[in-house]
Amino acid sequence: MTSTSMKSLARRVLDHYDLDITRISPGRELWNTIFEVRTADGGRYALRINRPGYRTETEIRSELLWLDAIRAETDLVVPRAVPTRDGNLAVTNHLDGEARYAALFTWLPGRHVAHTSQPSRRSAYLLGRTTARLHNHADTFRPPENFSTTRFDRICALGERSRGSRSAIHSDEPNEILTPERKARLRAAAAEIQEETNRLYANPSGLRFLHADMHFGNVKLIDGDMGVLDFDDSLWCFPVQDIGIAAYYLQFRSNKDELMQAFREGYQSTRPWPEEYSGQIWTYVRARALDLINVSFELDDPGYRARLPDVIEFNENLILGLKPPKTP
Repeated sequence: MTSTSMKSLARRVLDHYDLDITRISPGRELWNTIFEVRTADGGRYALRINRPGYRTETEIRSELLWLDAIRAETDLVVPRAVPTRDGNLAVTNHLDGEARYAALFTWLPGRHVAHTSQPSRRSAYLLGRTTARLHNHADTFRPPENFSTTRFDRICALGERSRGSRSAIHSDEPNEILTPERKARLRAAAAEIQEETNRLYANPSGLRFLHADMHFGNVKLIDGDMGVLDFDDSLWCFPVQDIGIAAYYLQFRSNKDELMQAFREGYQSTRPWPEEYSGQIWTYVRARALDLINVSFELDDPGYRARLPDVIEFNENLILGLKPPKTP
């Protein structure tokens, strides 16, 4: 997809809003496409155009309704989903015959810590505390009618949804990086994690609608607190799964053990740690690694593609319980 066609799509989407736009600047594009939007009155917004085929319209609208509920019912710092002039929170447009869903958000102020090789204990503590505060809200959240029912109850489903077919791990198509031997190891791990997940979901009373992508790239430090953005992966899951996803991303940091301890301290400052047994959260660190092996083959970024063998090796070693190689 060319940058020109995506920017043209962004302009068509923005025509649905009553904004006097002065500038549209391309931002991050690895999974979804993000534009920074400026307006004549000094306003600053983030326009997200979703990757086709990954999220349904119902899932996106549910995400935005949940975001509204967080803003209304807590003091958590999160973006506001901006309604169109017709009052809709999401816009559907088409590009090359494909439906593309988009949403506009107020810009979240603050400072990113994602690009720091050694984030501070304080940042990890705040990440844990903020995750717990979201979980507290989820305890009382009551979804409206026609809300998403998507759950994190199938291992490797993220890869299957993005491909529209079997995940890369479970596909029988030849793959020079995912050799038959490597696929066999990863499939065995996926089956083990699926068995544990089936046990967990046998009692769905603990299910909550959660962020499911809490990491330093999706938060900002704001006046001693932490704001949260990018709720695009939100779905029904258990707190241990949400924490497992957050813990996965800490594995890339040179001070990961220190950060994980600080994360846990921050979480426990607000609510009890949710593990039923020691190591339960690591199950969902491994599950996230499986998902990211799958979706890695869908990303077109040349820099990422060049690092793909190292990315797969790093994640495989996490999944199999081996010492991970140097961070890719």
